Amino acid sequence: MPLTLSVTVPTGVAPGTYTAAQTVTISDLTAGATIYYTTNGSAPTFSSSVYSGPIAISSSETIKALAAANGYSFSAPATAAYTIAAPAATPTLSVAPGTYTAAQTVTISDATAGATIYYTTNGSAPTFSSSVYSGPIAISSSVTIEAIATASGCSSSAAALAAYTIAPLAATPTFSVAPGTYTAIQTVTISDATAGATIYYTTNGSAPAISSSVYSGPIAVSSSETIEAIATASGYSSSAPAIAAYTITLPVPCDINHDGVTGISDVQTTINEALGVASPSNDLNGDGLVNVADVQVMINAALGLKCPGS
Repeated sequence: MPLTLSVTVPTGVAPGTYTAAQTVTISDLTAGATIYYTTNGSAPTFSSSVYSGPIAISSSETIKALAAANGYSFSAPATAAYTIAAPAATPTLSVAPGTYTAAQTVTISDATAGATIYYTTNGSAPTFSSSVYSGPIAISSSVTIEAIATASGCSSSAAALAAYTIAPLAATPTFSVAPGTYTAIQTVTISDATAGATIYYTTNGSAPAISSSVYSGPIAVSSSETIEAIATASGYSSSAPAIAAYTITLPVPCDINHDGVTGISDVQTTINEALGVASPSNDLNGDGLVNVADVQVMINAALGLKCPGS
């Protein structure tokens, strides 16, 4: 007259260790059998509790049962040991997963008192045979840390996982022409000390990104502008930005009185020199004299016609 134990919630749960309360039913194949059981580990007898319905197990215990029926000898005892152990708290890591430009030091802690933490750094799932955490972990290259915790009376925690990418900054780009004010068009080249770096740049004052123009050759700066550039390379984070502001002030042709424009005042100055009112110093046509011919040149310049030297 064999005796069987069946678990109804959840279906098919066998004796063993569980992280939540279980409900166990006991059944017997012999028709009309009466089942006697204990939950304290003692052997069941006719004076033990008579089974009448599902047994709720909320803490660790062992159920033992036997069956009796008219015309049958006692069954062999059935035994099922259940351990109810809530999981330990999931470990926490002091440094958030992500990409960093310098080495990091990671500590692992757990909220369960007396917990032992097991961890790996090679991407494999941690087990009781993994390294036991005993102090801060120095991370100088890209790595994934996985950790679990165990404690007396608890089952293993859920795994904590943190992937770290260590990527130093690429070198900051450099400009061939120093920022400043110039009176002629400048040709600027950009270079970077990081091997294989790609340089991205802007000339409109906006911050450069990997969607910006890719540097491929010298940049002609013919008017005032600011060049900003960053560099990227495999295994590196984006560099700090390099910024160079250029002010281009080109000379104005025939601006005799140096007011920044060629106009009537410059014509007047030339007339004065031609009439001897002012010391002659602007021989615009190069004939060795300051006269009406130079006045005509100046008038042409004021009207937007070509001025010598422009």
